[in-house]
Amino acid sequence: MIGKLIRATATAIPEGGLKNFLRKTILSYRIAAPRELMVNKGDTVVQVGMWRPVAAKSLAKAIGPKGRIMFVEVSDKAIDDLKKAMENGPCKNVSFFNRGAWDSPGELELLVEDDPAATRLDTGKLHPGHGQTSTKKVAVDTIANMCAEAGIDKIDYIEITVNGAELHALRGMGDLIKSTKRFWIAGLTRDAETGQPMNVDISEELQKWNVNTKVSSSGKKVDDQWGKLDGHVYGWQRV
Repeated sequence: MIGKLIRATATAIPEGGLKNFLRKTILSYRIAAPRELMVNKGDTVVQVGMWRPVAAKSLAKAIGPKGRIMFVEVSDKAIDDLKKAMENGPCKNVSFFNRGAWDSPGELELLVEDDPAATRLDTGKLHPGHGQTSTKKVAVDTIANMCAEAGIDKIDYIEITVNGAELHALRGMGDLIKSTKRFWIAGLTRDAETGQPMNVDISEELQKWNVNTKVSSSGKKVDDQWGKLDGHVYGWQRV
C-alpha cells in the first residue's frame, strides 16, 4: 500500500532535501526504494544492467518524454527485450549498448545462468547464483566511453546492478562521477576470500569523489549459508 502511494506521488515531489530525506528514510527499512522516488521528470538516466522490461517501462514513465535513458546490458536477449519495451513508450530519447560495463575496454568471460537475473561477468566475486549453464566471451567497455559515444556528459541518476562487477563499472566512470547527481549501486555481492560485502568497497570508492553514501537495509534470506542479502549503496553529491 505504502509502495503504491510512493510510486503514484514521488515524481510530483521536487528534487531537494525533502525527497532525499524520504529516500534515506525508506532505505533505512528496505533494501531498495521505488525508482519513481529515485528519479525526476526530465532526468538523464544511465541504467547499467536491466533484464526486466517491466522495470524499464516504469523508469521511462517516471522520467517522461523530456527525459533520456541509456541502457547498458551484456545480454543479447535482454537488449532485444528492452528495445521492444521502449517502442512507443513515453521516453523517446533512448540509447542501447550491448556490452558489459568494466573499468577498461576489452573482452571478459560471461557466466550464463538458468536465471537471467544471475548471469554475470566472471569477476571472481561471490554471488548467490542459480546454476551456471554455459560461458561465452563478451565485449566490455567503460561507462565513460559509452556515455561519450551517446553524447552524455552529465547524469542525473545512474543505477548499476551487474552481479559483482559494480565496483569495476563504477571505476570505469572516471571523472564522470563528478558530473553525476545520484547513484544506486548493487552491493550484495561478497568478496570470495574475506566474505566482506561489496557495499563497503563501493561506498569507499564513492566517498573518494566526495559523494555522500548510505547503505540500504539488508534484504530477504537467500539460504542458510548466505543468510540475508546485503544492502545496496545510495550515493548523492554533496551540496
